[in-house]
Amino acid sequence: MPTENASRLGELLAEVAGQLEDPAAAVRLAGLQALERLADEDEAGRQQCIDVLCAAVRAAPEVPPQPGADGGGQERPQAWRDERDHRQAALGMITAHLRDDAAVSWRGYDLDFTGIVLDGPGAGEASGEGARTSLSFAGVTFEGGSISFADGRFTGGELSFAGATFADCDVSFAGARFAGTRVSLLGAEFAAGPVSFAGAEFSGGKISFTGAAFAGSDVDFTDATFGGGEASFVGADFASGQVRFTDAKFTGGMVSLAKACFTGAGISFAGARFTGTKVSLVGTEFTDGEVSFAGAEFGGGKVSFTGATFGGAVVGFLGARFTGGYTSFLAAKFAGGEVRFMDAVFSGGEVGFVDAEFCGGEVSFVGAEFAGSEVSFNGAVFSQGTVSFVAAEFGGGEVRFPWAEFGGSNVRFASASFEGGTVSFSKAKFSEGEVDFTSAIFGGGFVDLSEALTWVAPPLFDRVTHPIGLLLPAENYPE
Repeated sequence: MPTENASRLGELLAEVAGQLEDPAAAVRLAGLQALERLADEDEAGRQQCIDVLCAAVRAAPEVPPQPGADGGGQERPQAWRDERDHRQAALGMITAHLRDDAAVSWRGYDLDFTGIVLDGPGAGEASGEGARTSLSFAGVTFEGGSISFADGRFTGGELSFAGATFADCDVSFAGARFAGTRVSLLGAEFAAGPVSFAGAEFSGGKISFTGAAFAGSDVDFTDATFGGGEASFVGADFASGQVRFTDAKFTGGMVSLAKACFTGAGISFAGARFTGTKVSLVGTEFTDGEVSFAGAEFGGGKVSFTGATFGGAVVGFLGARFTGGYTSFLAAKFAGGEVRFMDAVFSGGEVGFVDAEFCGGEVSFVGAEFAGSEVSFNGAVFSQGTVSFVAAEFGGGEVRFPWAEFGGSNVRFASASFEGGTVSFSKAKFSEGEVDFTSAIFGGGFVDLSEALTWVAPPLFDRVTHPIGLLLPAENYPE
């Protein structure tokens, strides 16, 4: 019986294949409808039917033809539009069976759109909704199975997964190229399973995870290239799982995680290169989880943590290189967790903690090398927690604490080496807490505390004769 059923399925598929190749659009549509009925009625052959439907979605002309380009008048553009409508019909059948109200569910089956082409409107069409250059999986649930857009080319239109749920589904955009398409995962929920954009190229358009919830999935942008456009995670909730931009290249455009909430997930920019992109984490809350920029290189652009709150997460710049651009923690609040710049190299650009509040947690520059950058704590308030420059090397550049208030935190420069550059505390107030320069080596450059406003809890130094490069208020030189 199984052999007989398989034979019958083969005959039906062959019949449908003939309809799908017919030049008449109505006949092709009838073929799709027959294929849908067959998939609903024959569970054993359902995957084969879905494979044929996916092939119909993939099979679109690569370039919209121009009227009369080859003497065909309007025939070729009309044929191209008919093929696109054929693709939309096939896609509609697939997505309808992934929704909660589907009479027969196709969830858990593989969807293969590898190499798909999504382009702009055809000849004689205006851009916009009416052009129907979109693929929509909005609101559907992917439960099990896989969906592949690997090596696809997206040069216009929109691909939407808005409100979709990914529950143990493998989704791949690996190697895809985006040159103007809007990809929407607005409000999507990632409960389990990987989503891969590894090796993808973004040269325009926008990919949006705005308001998305990450509760277990891994989203991978390893080796992706961002040369323009925007990637948005605004307001996303990272409860668990991982988002990786490992070794990604950012040469333009913007990546925004503004107002996102990290309560347990991790995001990694390890080894990434920033030479012109803006990365925004404005107003983001870090209560748990980890954000890593380990080994990243900042040669231009801006990374902003303005107004961010650190209550328990770990943000690491271990071994990162700052050769240009600006990294800002303007008005950020450090109430817990850690921000680590250990072994980072600052040879250019700026890092700013202007008006930041340190009331817990730790900011560490242990072993960091300052050879040319400017690091500013202008107006920062240190009431609790620790800021550590232990064993850091100052060979150039400037670290400034103008108008900073030290009222309870520990700021440590123990065993630091000052061979060049300047560390200044102009108008700073030392009223409580501890600023520690014990065992520091002063071989060049300047540490300037001479203009401090309040000297109730002065910094700690080894009891040596006033070393060259150490400037204290006149009445407070070490004896």
